[in-house]
Amino acid sequence: MIELLDICKSYKGKEAVLKHLSLQLENKSMVTVQGASGSGKSTLLNILGLLDKADEGKYLFGGKDITKFSRKERILFQKKIGFIFQNYALIENYSVESNILIAGQYSTLDFDTIQKRMYSLLQTVSLQKYEKKKVKFLSG
Repeated sequence: MIELLDICKSYKGKEAVLKHLSLQLENKSMVTVQGASGSGKSTLLNILGLLDKADEGKYLFGGKDITKFSRKERILFQKKIGFIFQNYALIENYSVESNILIAGQYSTLDFDTIQKRMYSLLQTVSLQKYEKKKVKFLSG
């Protein structure tokens, strides 16, 4: 489903963060990204989520080369990719359910569909029993 081929990414005045990274993620696979601080974990996730572009290499999503998509095409394609952030991107005094539903408001889906997806996703990551808990009371 997602394939990165020879991805490179640098930031101004700094050494390359990602150097010739290739990665293949199959549909419905689960992957962890681990590494030392500054090793490129966030950069990799930002590229995967289309929040940032690689300097070099190809990004294939479902067989489509999205490397050369325009900004507008990338924004439209972002609706196919979602993140569940840990800690800093969550509203601490809101429940898990509320945090997810707030993010869902930015999609083109109706509320019932968003709610059904939310329950399905919570079940997938074994968090369905925590939907009403405030995120500040949950561990990372």
